[in-house]
Amino acid sequence: MSELKSSVAKEQQKTKPSIETTLNECLSGDNLKNAMNFAMWLKQNKLNPRWASRNTYNIKYKGKNLINIRINGNIGLKTLYRLEEGSWFIGHNYKGEHFQEDINGSAEHLSMYDQIKEAVFKNIQYCEQCCGCSPGWSANIFGKQTDHICRLTITNPSAEELEYAKIIIEATKNRILSSTP
Repeated sequence: MSELKSSVAKEQQKTKPSIETTLNECLSGDNLKNAMNFAMWLKQNKLNPRWASRNTYNIKYKGKNLINIRINGNIGLKTLYRLEEGSWFIGHNYKGEHFQEDINGSAEHLSMYDQIKEAVFKNIQYCEQCCGCSPGWSANIFGKQTDHICRLTITNPSAEELEYAKIIIEATKNRILSSTP
């Protein structure tokens, strides 16, 4: 299995496939449809996913990390990036005060405040002491002190959850833009 994983990584390192290529190879059904629609939205908004490593794409804005997308395809691995085969996620890259600022900044969409709040708390990934962020970090999110946060990951988002993700991305972009000289 590790040989297969290694060969996929080496092949992708050579070809740096587009996100659409990887999505088509790895996903199906609603996951494929939603991921392709999201990739199209990113590109329409001049947020171009760049290949980073095996089945991973980084999206930057003004040179700053915005989100990443990770995909687990049919390469003989039970899990990859804590994902089941045929799954994907959007990971929010900012930590600490930026995370709090970005998430709370999305609250300006008052008509969807409760839905965004629910989606955020549903998708917070807590620290499992697996790498350098241990023991995680703390933030006041929607008025609730939240500890041991690793990151926000929205796994296999529905069309509705993608709308919330877009709002959070726009709030993050606004913060980056306002802090850029």
